Amino acid sequence: MPTTSCGRRHNFRQAAISGKLRFFQHQHPNGTWIQVYQITADHPRKFAAADESCGDEPPVTFHLVVMNDKAKKRALDELLGRRISVVLDDFFCSEMAWHVGDAVVFKWHLPER
Repeated sequence: MPTTSCGRRHNFRQAAISGKLRFFQHQHPNGTWIQVYQITADHPRKFAAADESCGDEPPVTFHLVVMNDKAKKRALDELLGRRISVVLDDFFCSEMAWHVGDAVVFKWHLPER
């Protein structure tokens, strides 16, 4: 079974989601500002078994982590406010204050056009 970047095990396989992309800044409880790209899924669905982080409801909002990837940031900036598709290579349900939304996605890509 694959592990997430935080070492959590899940039975997730690569999947695509579509929804509206937005950007906002969110303040972590320690005062640090987080730049958030988030997609709200048009059709939420379960990807893996429920656990203490995911619960019984499927994730609706996905925090797309960009970090220092200028190409991904530029691509998302051009798509803000639109309905887009994103391929989730790996994700897990939010577990801490750095994760904004229902799920956080460190490994993702835009589908080829």
